[in-house]
Amino acid sequence: MNDNFSPETVSPKTLYNVLFVCTSSNGFAYNKGLTGLWLEELAIPYYIFQEVGYNITISTINGGNPPVDQACYHPFNMNEHVDKFLNDIIVMESFNSAVSLRSIINSNKISNYGCIFLCGGHGAVSDFPNNQDIKDAVEYVYNINEGCVAAICHGPLGLLNCLNRDGTPLLMKKFVAGFSNEEETLLGLEKVVPLLVEDSLDNTGAICVPSPPWHPNAVVDGRLVTGQNQQSSLEVAQRVLDVLRSLGGKYSTPGNVNKPWGK
Repeated sequence: MNDNFSPETVSPKTLYNVLFVCTSSNGFAYNKGLTGLWLEELAIPYYIFQEVGYNITISTINGGNPPVDQACYHPFNMNEHVDKFLNDIIVMESFNSAVSLRSIINSNKISNYGCIFLCGGHGAVSDFPNNQDIKDAVEYVYNINEGCVAAICHGPLGLLNCLNRDGTPLLMKKFVAGFSNEEETLLGLEKVVPLLVEDSLDNTGAICVPSPPWHPNAVVDGRLVTGQNQQSSLEVAQRVLDVLRSLGGKYSTPGNVNKPWGK
């Protein structure tokens, strides 16, 4: 963990803020288009958190709007949340002027967040693994703020080198989910991507629990929430709200009430 962070820097105020972290990389070309962020993995959680009163910040590794995987715009992959996101003028202003993750850390605004959420998409394969900015931000939220860390699809690649406060790997012996080897193979990319999410998670000592391809799969282990694929976006967001509610009023907004999900 970054020794420059100390508990004394954390404000006693409520932490009703969620920080989304998106790739700045279009990664590599496939399916006749460039990859990047998978938009659904931002759009669905964004509105789930907003609905119950959380303040939301969209950040990218380098600052500026995240590149979006062009496959997101295919009618098959569109849904009401993505459509709403793309037509939301206020949201798109934040999206197109996303702040850099490092600027949030350097300004100590990271102390305001009760949750950090790493979005996926194949672009994350390029700039999430071993990224120092992600490491610093995740370790601050998890170890100092004692908040929730969430990651979905290829997003868990940003957690590979993160540490607990005692210096042990954050993912060691944690139950997790991420984009599966089988899903990567079905896309024909198992030999194209520089590393596989499932294998990478296993190599950290995490316990990866994949579901069948394209099925929702969200895994909670303490204050860590991970999801397998874009189909898990809703469930991951719901589990994050459960975790934040379990942490008490400092982390859970008045609107984050217990309810039977799916109704």
